[in-house]
Amino acid sequence: MKQALIPLIFCFGFLPGFAQEKFTLPGIKLNESIYADHREVSKSDWLEFVSFVSKDESFPVNYFKKMLPYGWSQARLPKQGTQNQPVTGISWEQANAYCRWRSVVATFLLKHNKLSTFMDMTLTNQVSKSKIQYRLPTDKEWVALAKKTKASEALPTSKTGFRCVAVVENFL
Repeated sequence: MKQALIPLIFCFGFLPGFAQEKFTLPGIKLNESIYADHREVSKSDWLEFVSFVSKDESFPVNYFKKMLPYGWSQARLPKQGTQNQPVTGISWEQANAYCRWRSVVATFLLKHNKLSTFMDMTLTNQVSKSKIQYRLPTDKEWVALAKKTKASEALPTSKTGFRCVAVVENFL
């Protein structure tokens, strides 16, 4: 995955066995404060999200089950070799929950080098001057993203996956 060389933190790499890498903002700059992912959210990205919420006491018991994509279960996770494919079978609400989680984690990791509970990270982030807010792109942002994307990196024409955009506040 191509990434911009901006020394920020991107919230992947926390499951046991995943390499914790130097994290960066998504690499397609749409304007001065908005960046877009180069790719759709993958099955491994989603699995990391579900794993986090399943273990975090800040979430209601079994909340993670509501976040499982259609066709997934605790016994039936993505097949080996498909982890980098876009996650599918998720609702708009699930995609928004993922963006909220990703925002909290990314903002927290701007100043800290390890995760805490979701509630603690949320409270800590409230006083942070620098923030990264992930959300789903607007129609206008999709058009801008399409214009900035090379033909070889064409945006998907089907509705099989989703990308996030990051709104960056007070970064320096």
